[in-house]
Order: sequence, then C-alpha cells, then structure tokens
Amino acid sequence: MLPFELERTICEYAVFESRDTTTRIIRVARRFKIWFEPELYRIVKRTELWQSPSDLDKEVYKPEVPGGRIFKTRVLDPSRIRRFGPWVHHLFLKSNRKELKAFLQHCPNVYELELEEAANRNCVDLIPLLEKLPLRKLCFEPCSFFENVFFLPYQEERPYAGPFRIPFNQPMFYGLTHLEITLYEVDRHEADYRQLVLLPRLTHLAFTEYYWDYHLDKLIDSIIPHSQQIQLLVIVFVSEWEFQVVVPESQHQNDARVVFLLDNPFGELDRELDRDRGRGKRTEKVFWRMAEAKKQEALQKAKLQ
Repeated sequence: MLPFELERTICEYAVFESRDTTTRIIRVARRFKIWFEPELYRIVKRTELWQSPSDLDKEVYKPEVPGGRIFKTRVLDPSRIRRFGPWVHHLFLKSNRKELKAFLQHCPNVYELELEEAANRNCVDLIPLLEKLPLRKLCFEPCSFFENVFFLPYQEERPYAGPFRIPFNQPMFYGLTHLEITLYEVDRHEADYRQLVLLPRLTHLAFTEYYWDYHLDKLIDSIIPHSQQIQLLVIVFVSEWEFQVVVPESQHQNDARVVFLLDNPFGELDRELDRDRGRGKRTEKVFWRMAEAKKQEALQKAKLQ
C-alpha cells in the first residue's frame, strides 16, 4: 500500500498528461474522483475545431426547418453546465449568445475568457454577468461585442465606432492582466487606445489580425509612452508581406516591450495552442510565450551593447 501523498502525486502526474487518463483514473476509487473530476472541466472549449468536454452536450431530435425532416444533433445540456460550471476556469467560445449566457450564469470562477469571431448581436446585456467574474484574461472583438456591426449596414454615426469610444472604463475590465483585442476595419484610421493605460492591473496587451494600413506607430504611441505598467505589447500580423513592409518602418522595433509576430497561414500558433489546451498542460496562448521569449532576447542583447 502506497503512502497517501505518494499515491496522489503519482495520480497527478498521470492526470495532467491527458484528459483520457483522468477519465480512467476517477473510475478507480471515490477519492480519486473527488480529487480529479474537477480537472476535467477546468478548460471548456466550444469553437469551430474543438468541443471539449464533449459530455456537456445532450442529443436531441429537431427539424431542419419548421415542419421539415427530423435529424439528430447535440446541444448544450443546462443541467450539466449547472453541475460542473463552478469548476470551469478557462472558457473559449464561438459567438453563440445563448451558450455564452448559460456559461456566464453558471461558471462563477472563470478567469480566462475568449470569444471567437464576432457575435451575431451585441452582448451589452451580458456585461452584468461578466462583472461578477474574476476575469484576468480576455480575448474579444470590441466592436461586435458592444454593437453587432457585422450584421448591420455600415453607419457613419455609431455609438462605439472607433477605439476611443469603446467603454473600457467599466468594472468588467478592471481586473484584467491580459487583454487581446481582435481588430476590425473601423479601427484602421482611429488607432488611439490610450484609455487602456488606465486599466489598473493590465500588464499584457495584444492586437491581433493587424493589417498594413492601420496606423501602427500611432497605436503604439498611444500606449507605451504613457504606461510603465504595460510589460508587453504584442502586434500579430496576418500577412507575411504586411509584416515585412510595416515592421521595418516602425520606430518601436527596438523597444523590448513591443513585439511583432506573424500569424502564418497554416495557423501554427493556434495548433500549438489547441494541442496544449487539449492536453490540459497550459492555457496561455502560444504567442504570449513567443513574445515573452523575444522580449527577454531583446533585453539580453541590450545588456551586451
């Protein structure tokens, strides 16, 4: 008979290697289930590529169209999310508002939230739920979150058009240490995000899907000179051509706190991210690790000069 602590340590090594191992281990004994079942639900991913854990769904039969052919499909089971919701820490969702609302209502301990793609309608009414969460990491596209611009005709006057009008000065953002903003075309002539430097805990900031005709240095100048608290500002480009054209012209290419990355067309960043998350080993996006490594490399190079 192994000592209690050694037994648990051995199981922990097995559990954190893969979710399948966890599922098998919790069937061995009741104490293993008490220890490790919550680990199965720490990370919930419901995106185009991943549906994990799969046992949050139930099978239902519904018509394709009213009065049409009946087919079998899977939908979120509210009873299971109510049961397992308190164990969820990391939540990665495509923009299904019904599912998003259910998760926000029943997952009070989420501190990392990623909203994939634009919402099919604005999410302003969900802000009270978000304010109750201990959010530390957030990835979203602000314009579609606050107004469903992707599904409305473009209007010259919109309440949140342009980054300076995005209401970052509210409690749902106050606890953030990491913020990833997916840029949208309305930002391309209005790159002033200086209000972000007022967020009290923000240390890591990223802008993704960056295109060449955005005002790169204007964006950086609105943040970096005004905040010593921002330790890392990452700009992720979607095109190698744009990366090669824009970055050499930037006045900030030698600033260790500013890192430029290229998201290649094969999605290597996301593949490593998904593999890591699927195995339960880590949850931060791979570009944060890459950016931190580049920052440290730049600091070391500066010391040698």
